[in-house]
Amino acid sequence: QYLRDWLASKRNLRDSTLRNYTGHLDRYVEPGLGDIKLAELRPHHIDQMYTEILGRRLGSGSKATVHDVHRTLRSALNSAVKRRIIPWNPALHVELPPRRRPATQVWTPQDAARFLDANKDDRLSSLFHLILFTGLRRGEALGLHWTHVDTDLLHVVIEWQVTASSDGPRLGEPKTRAGSRIVPIDRGTATVLRRRETAQVEERATWGEGWDDNGLVFTHENGGMIAPDHVTKTFQRLVRKAGVPRIRLHDLRHTHASLALAAGVELKVVSDRLGHSTTSITSDLYTHVIPAVARAAAEQIAASIPTVPEHVPSAFLAQKGPNQSSRAPPDNETAGQ
Repeated sequence: QYLRDWLASKRNLRDSTLRNYTGHLDRYVEPGLGDIKLAELRPHHIDQMYTEILGRRLGSGSKATVHDVHRTLRSALNSAVKRRIIPWNPALHVELPPRRRPATQVWTPQDAARFLDANKDDRLSSLFHLILFTGLRRGEALGLHWTHVDTDLLHVVIEWQVTASSDGPRLGEPKTRAGSRIVPIDRGTATVLRRRETAQVEERATWGEGWDDNGLVFTHENGGMIAPDHVTKTFQRLVRKAGVPRIRLHDLRHTHASLALAAGVELKVVSDRLGHSTTSITSDLYTHVIPAVARAAAEQIAASIPTVPEHVPSAFLAQKGPNQSSRAPPDNETAGQ
């Protein structure tokens, strides 16, 4: 009963988050813990539920499922502590199974160029170009408004995102404060956006009064909002058409970050472009790139320090005391000696 009351009190949840919470409660938490009084819930009860999930006696779970369910349960019990229903959160004292983040799949610059060239005539090609060259999330790109695009000052402003809901695509604010940001764009991307604007003007003229004027950059032919799943399916189809390595749409964002770091762009700059709240998030995601960047930085530092001229005898350097200078004495000092 508490879990249902807690879920009903979460009035500001996104539709996708609400679906996840509901699924976790229905499939795992209520069957596993629903007959235990809240005040009597202990870590060993939660441990047992996770064991049953991993043993497939409760749903068909995995380590990733356990971590996802744990986040939901921990949030629910944190609320119970804040409301002084229970004195402490038993979920905080449960050891979770180790979870390995799947290896990030990215394209090479050649792969990216081949994909864009093969699909340059697709009406969503400009959307994929934008994601690849800016690292925007899928929903952020779909929520981009023309009023937030400046092709002269070369930046876009991220203030909205499109998410999936039971009623279709829905426009909302970014999930975190860091998600609202200004992202600089290159001149080539500015040109792509201008072409997109021209194409949309033509579509608006074709549809006339039937045009859905919502101010978005990327829309259907009638101006209607595009569902995120439609973009994903289109991307998968275009990847097969281009014959490039198969990656997820979200991996375009990873590709952008990896190429930026490999090109020597500072970690903080990449983190800001991606909308991460801290650089540690960026660093954790791109550990496969960071070592190479660090090595390149070491070489740049070494190259900036002048080496000792080869004509200076090493014996002379060895004879210098700690306070002696390698500066040659002036002629008058030499004459005085």
